[in-house]
Amino acid sequence: FKNHAVILEALRLLHDRKQPLHFVMTGVNKGNLEHIIDLAKELEIENFVHYLGSVSLEELKGLYLNAEALVFPSLLGPNNLPPIEAMALGVPCIASNINGHLDQLEDNALFFDPLNPNSLADRVEKLLNDSTLRIKLIKKGKDFTNNLTPKNYFEELLLCAEEFLPYRKNWSKFRSF
Repeated sequence: FKNHAVILEALRLLHDRKQPLHFVMTGVNKGNLEHIIDLAKELEIENFVHYLGSVSLEELKGLYLNAEALVFPSLLGPNNLPPIEAMALGVPCIASNINGHLDQLEDNALFFDPLNPNSLADRVEKLLNDSTLRIKLIKKGKDFTNNLTPKNYFEELLLCAEEFLPYRKNWSKFRSF
């Protein structure tokens, strides 16, 4: 699980602030689930933490549509699909402020320090308490994902290739890479 401990610690803080939210996890257990469940028990929030394992696409879509937000605390990126999936379905995204996410998601998400549970708790509260921000992020996220077409992707790749051309002239046409 990608940095889920920070979510649990933020969830504890939110409960202390009278925001009794639930945290739902999906996906394959790659060996860390027991640690996450133990931490939830230690923080006394185990009844608010739900692990569903692998779910169908239909179930995943239902989870997104019933979520207040997608929290994506990954320490690695970019090019992660969950933020894009959530935004396409009108779900605001709160993502870690690593360079890859900042580059990929631009100003279409809220960002937090992935090693600081207070930072995450503050962003969650901000999203829950500011309906104008919520509406803005939903609109921006949908507009953003609507522009993620194969044609636009290919045009960006062409721009990268054009930037590379001045460097390419330094190599033989017959050199194998």
